[in-house]
Amino acid sequence: MFMPDLRPRWETMVLGTGPNSAGRRRQPAMRAAVVCLSALGLVLTGAVAAEAQEPPGAERPLNGEELYQQRCSSCHESGSRSIPTRAMIARHTPEDILDILTTGFMAAVASFMTEDEKLTLARHLSSQPPPSPPASGAAQR
Repeated sequence: MFMPDLRPRWETMVLGTGPNSAGRRRQPAMRAAVVCLSALGLVLTGAVAAEAQEPPGAERPLNGEELYQQRCSSCHESGSRSIPTRAMIARHTPEDILDILTTGFMAAVASFMTEDEKLTLARHLSSQPPPSPPASGAAQR
């Protein structure tokens, strides 16, 4: 019983090679076109992959006021007596605010914020200056 070979014959049609290509004239222009298109496909695939691998935080980071307006103001400026106002928060040191955001009462709410965003927000909200670095040993005597 005769079974025809149903496999695609791209080798024969495009490259001019294959089991039935004996005596056929090869098509160099077609072969060059296939090679060029394959190379172009690889280049485009590489460009798309490189674009997809950009770091997620490539955007401009938010400043303290933008962070407050986007993530805090809706509650802290609501007028509710049970939620501290911005002025009340400003009485705390940046370290206290950062501690509240990371391990304190607001940790669950601020869990989606990065450490840099929490630090930026804490420094922005505090009216107290950040602690100065310790003085050298000569000045402490």
